Amino acid sequence: MPDQTPDCIDTDREARSTDLFSRRSVLTATAGVFGVAAFGRGAAASSSDYDEVVVPSGTREEFTVRDGETFENKIIDITAAGATFQIDAEGSGWAIRNVGVRGEWDVVSDGHQQAIAAQVDAGATGVIDTFYFADGCPDDAYPGVTGIYVSRTHAGRLEISNVNIQDVPNNAIYASTMGRPDENVHDLPGGEGGVVEIRDSYAKNCLASHFRIGTTGS
Repeated sequence: MPDQTPDCIDTDREARSTDLFSRRSVLTATAGVFGVAAFGRGAAASSSDYDEVVVPSGTREEFTVRDGETFENKIIDITAAGATFQIDAEGSGWAIRNVGVRGEWDVVSDGHQQAIAAQVDAGATGVIDTFYFADGCPDDAYPGVTGIYVSRTHAGRLEISNVNIQDVPNNAIYASTMGRPDENVHDLPGGEGGVVEIRDSYAKNCLASHFRIGTTGS
């Protein structure tokens, strides 16, 4: 995981957001069947409207999203012991929509594990809309797992909305390294200056911070 920078926003609006960003808002369980729903709309998708990916015990499932692709309407089940995943999205014009995670992430991380790793090319836009990752991680040692990590090489525009990320040992959304100057105390490569916009989202009990941004326009 790249170094931390002082540019961050740490929010916890539990008092007025609990109802809007409850588990039911994104994953509705009825007789053991989960449906992905848009925040605040109160209507869940039927089982035929989404795909369920069950990750076997001790397995890491990786999903790639590239130029113009959409990864949507998925339930990723990591309830098996040692089951983890990553959605790796990069390029231009991609989207991640209506994705929910069932089960705790029970594997201790050294800080190089993320539920979503994102990067958008210069002049392009990427979208993450409605992502539920709130069952948490028993690992409470920093740096640990990050909810959404935006790469230092992010140079475009990333629009994040309607996400619910809770109980991760790193940041809920770590999106500051693309704002790192070329000359810095860490002697690490500078960032590409991409913009990150976070709307209508909720984070709680994340050990490092909740929403961490660090570029002009973010």
